[in-house]
Amino acid sequence: MNFDTEQLSSTEKKLSFEIPSETVAKKLDGAYRELQGQVRLPGFRKGKAPRTVLESRFGPRVKADVASSLINESFREAAEGLVIFGQPQVEEAGEVESGQPFSFSIKVEVKPEIELTNYTNVAVELTPSEVDEEAVQHAIEHRLQTASSVSEVSEDREIVESDMAMIELEITIDGEVAHQHPGTVVNLAHDHYYAGLSPLLLGKKKEDEFSGTVEFDAQCQVPEIAGQTGEVKGKVISIQALATPELSDEVSKELGYEGGADGMRASIREDLEEQAQQNAEGQAKATLLERLIELNPFEAPGGLIMHQLKNLENELRMQALYSGQDPRSMQFSEEQQTQLLERATFAAKATLLLEAVGEKESIAVEDSDIEARYQEIADSRGQQVEAVRALFQKEGAVRDLETRLLEEKTLDWLMEQADLKKA
Repeated sequence: MNFDTEQLSSTEKKLSFEIPSETVAKKLDGAYRELQGQVRLPGFRKGKAPRTVLESRFGPRVKADVASSLINESFREAAEGLVIFGQPQVEEAGEVESGQPFSFSIKVEVKPEIELTNYTNVAVELTPSEVDEEAVQHAIEHRLQTASSVSEVSEDREIVESDMAMIELEITIDGEVAHQHPGTVVNLAHDHYYAGLSPLLLGKKKEDEFSGTVEFDAQCQVPEIAGQTGEVKGKVISIQALATPELSDEVSKELGYEGGADGMRASIREDLEEQAQQNAEGQAKATLLERLIELNPFEAPGGLIMHQLKNLENELRMQALYSGQDPRSMQFSEEQQTQLLERATFAAKATLLLEAVGEKESIAVEDSDIEARYQEIADSRGQQVEAVRALFQKEGAVRDLETRLLEEKTLDWLMEQADLKKA
């Protein structure tokens, strides 16, 4: 088999093949012999139909099958050593004819060669957000809410800001029903799903109907209404009063904190400061990757970008599923699609860049790294490490874990080499 390689771009190659006539003839002979033993034709015993008859009856199909077989076999051999993204495209395929060579070409997307010229001593700012007393108090209140008690409101009273209300709900956007729910609960004090709806409910009583125009917050956890303005109508089914305890030594002990109310406050502040530090480090790493992609420009294969885009869309659909929504009903606006494509392109480039740095600096994942991650997962889930290890092996997810760990180790190494400026 002969083939030539042409570099079309940094991410595309064209492989041109010419299969010798002897190989083509051998393939056709084998295909017709196999067919001869399989078909029954009127006037001939099984396996005795002449080839000329078979060619007349089945020629186009046999030639198509042989062409497909030659293309697949040739490409499989030629593609060894290539990292290919997306679906290869067969182009300029000729006809399979006995005694004639068979020519065709295949265009593939490949991993680009990344010339790393500047990836150390890159300036990056690390600025943890300030944890003030207001943030600590808000976190304490949120923690206290986990000890809240809920009771059905039996008396004839209006909904207040601290209540939870079960409602029937229908939301129409641009004349079409965008969301319906026969019985959903709204926490008026902290409503994440229908943020913006609470003003319509305040002052209503059980069995009251409500309607109006609502500008839903962009952070709504119901994707189809997030950031949208809709016409809302519904009915109050029931009202529940939420009673949250005050911070005290006794309550803090019940919530698992040591040192009373002061100990709970100090522990929560420490957690917030640790989270602020982790967020700052995460932002610094993202900024570093952005700077490295700018300093070492390259194109990402479209197939890899589409793979990352699919992953992002699946993540959003899983979030919708966890929030009680039907992920199949999700529709992304043009603006959302543009944002997702930008994120997918960044993720694709970040993956390739980290891989290139890892190879150049001989960064590797050791067995001890994998075992440490197994232990970390086991601790977080309250499981035995053996069970976690067995699950990864059963699901065939060890390779994916190694890839994630390698990216993390490489990014940590890059952070160590960066010119980190702490504010």
